[in-house]
Amino acid sequence: MTCSAKNTQFEMAMELLIDNGFNGVAEAITLMLNEAMCIERSRYLQAAP
Repeated sequence: MTCSAKNTQFEMAMELLIDNGFNGVAEAITLMLNEAMCIERSRYLQAAP
């Protein structure tokens, strides 16, 4: 099995939590919400006529 060279937003959020504990929660949540908004935006734009 190969290792992915590109980190996903989820992996970056997990690294923040692992490295910083509760001090990284705010930034981890921000990363996850931004990614969720990007997904929703792309789905909306694909469905728009």
